[in-house]
Amino acid sequence: MMSRGLFGWSPPHIQPLTPVSEVSEPPESPSPYLDSNAEALAVEDDAELDAEEEIEPPPAAVPFSRLFACADGFDWVLMIVGSLAAAAHGAALVVYLHFFGKVINLLRIDHLPPDQLFDEFKK
Repeated sequence: MMSRGLFGWSPPHIQPLTPVSEVSEPPESPSPYLDSNAEALAVEDDAELDAEEEIEPPPAAVPFSRLFACADGFDWVLMIVGSLAAAAHGAALVVYLHFFGKVINLLRIDHLPPDQLFDEFKK
């Protein structure tokens, strides 16, 4: 018996993702899979074409000294600006966590009146 998949019929080598009841009907659209009782069609032999094609080897790895050989002045400016922006973005988290810790420490002090606590937050 052919197993049923999530949306109807599925080939026997694919397990269904979710259980499907046996009373559900197969989809109305034709399935791209062959039925198990259907005869397989003869396929042309493509072995000759595959043997003639040669697989190109991947390009050789570039050493780091030659990585930016084609970069012009504008490319160097963009790389420097991008590096500085990435460093600023990384430092922003440290600054944020510092001020967040100060706010949490203020909330731990329970003996301050609300007006004085608000003044401390503004600092």
